[in-house]
Parts: sequence; C-alpha cells; structure tokens
Amino acid sequence: MEARPFPLPVSIILALLVLLSVLVSVPAFPATYVVDPSGNDANSGDITAPWLTIQHAASRVSPGDTVTIHAGTYQESVNVYRGGTEGGWVTFAADPGAVLVSPAPYPNASWEAFNVLGNVAFVALQGIEATGGFDETVFIRPGSHDISIQNCELYGNHAGIIINGACCTTTPRSAYALPAHLMT
Repeated sequence: MEARPFPLPVSIILALLVLLSVLVSVPAFPATYVVDPSGNDANSGDITAPWLTIQHAASRVSPGDTVTIHAGTYQESVNVYRGGTEGGWVTFAADPGAVLVSPAPYPNASWEAFNVLGNVAFVALQGIEATGGFDETVFIRPGSHDISIQNCELYGNHAGIIINGACCTTTPRSAYALPAHLMT
C-alpha cells in the first residue's frame, strides 16, 4: 500500500504564511556601536570590542542605532550615507575629549569632519568636537533633511556648517569659531 501525503488544511498553511511574513518584517532592535582609538574595524563594534574609525561605524548603522565615540583623537573625514527614520534616528554621540582632526595635510584639500550625503535623513551629531583645518566642518548635501547638530564645538576650520539644498536642520547649543585670520 502506497503512503499518501497528509494534507494540511488551508487555514494552517495561511496561518504559517502570516507568521512567517511577520517574523521577516519585524525590524532589528536598535544597536549601540562603540568607536575607540584602541579599537579595530575587524571587531564587532560593541563595548568589549570597539571599532577604530567613525567611518566604519557610519557605513554599518541602521535606523535607531547609536554610535558612541570614546575620548581620543580621530584623524578622519566621515561620509554619512545611511540615515534613520522619523521614529529611529541614527545618532553619533561623542564622549568629552573625542576630537576629529582633519586628515588633510594640504591647505587646498577639501575635507569635512562629517559629510552628510544627499537624501540622508534623521541623523543626530551630539557632542562632536572638530578642528584642524577642515574645509567644511559639517556639510549637509542637497535633499538631506532632519539633521540635528547638538552640543558640538567646531573651531579652527575654514567653515563651520554648510547647508546646501537641505532642510529641517537644527543646531542647538553648538559653538562655531572662525579661524583667527578671518576674525581680524
């Protein structure tokens, strides 16, 4: 006698499909990543195995994530091309003493501490200190929106914050200083 397959009722099949679609569509929980001058970009980016560069973190964030930048000197320019959502901002939060210094040894080079690329939204920069001759310290490109720059100190650079064709940018409690040669 040949075995016949056991037919599943249509209601069970539909229930399993609904359950599968819910499980697949649930977003991941927001993560907190850590950047530290003693880190390594091959690490996992958590508190026990931090990343070395802010750029590495910026290339891996998802909506709702926070990047904690530990105290130290970071000689880099960060391109932000991944943003958040209205309910899940991407946040770059610097500890006191975390300083971005321009990697450009050339006076005519154009570097940004944070370059928020076009159409990126819902990004917060908190407590960032940037100095050392950045051309545009924070550059917010066309199409970007809902960018918050809070409690930042931007000094010793060619320009502070440039907003080009972007909207809904706020800068509460941030300080900007012009280079000495421009203040005379």
